[in-house]
Amino acid sequence: MQIDQSGWTFNPSVSVMVYPEHTTNLVRGQGFRSNDAVLSRFVGAGNHQGAIDYFGFKGRYIEDQPWPGHTDEYGNITYNQAAFKSGFDYMHYVASEEMFHRRDVLASNYDDVDWSDDLQRADAQANGEYKANMYQYRNQGLFPSHGQTKLMLQRITYYGDWIGKFNGNYSENYGFQPRPWHIIYKIPRKW
Repeated sequence: MQIDQSGWTFNPSVSVMVYPEHTTNLVRGQGFRSNDAVLSRFVGAGNHQGAIDYFGFKGRYIEDQPWPGHTDEYGNITYNQAAFKSGFDYMHYVASEEMFHRRDVLASNYDDVDWSDDLQRADAQANGEYKANMYQYRNQGLFPSHGQTKLMLQRITYYGDWIGKFNGNYSENYGFQPRPWHIIYKIPRKW
């Protein structure tokens, strides 16, 4: 709302700047709600697939899969109920990681992996998880309240150590240490 010579008027351009997600949801028929509120409405109605589709995430909802998000060796993405439990930023975090895996798979980076060989599968998964978690770490501003920074750092170190040991670089340190300037990765942004 603004006031001028005509009295009180509604200025939608200010609302779009101040509440971009609210305005987007209003235009898309979900009312003037935050993404968290819209996600809660979908989940409350039991329409998890509707939430995935509404927010433009790739994949399907499969309630009984063991991980919040999973990408198979063909690039198919699935989510379970845990992906929806901690709000929109966590759901966006999970979907972003799975899209990274999907792009990685579809770029033919794993065509030479024999998925029936336990060691090759483990090495390929470690490489994929390491790359995905580094990507997520650098893009935390896309999902500022995801709550996974500590787990992300643990996974970067764990998978980095695996890669070093698997490749025979026992002396090489793959451990990851955040630097003070990494705070820029957490600055909220839309893209």
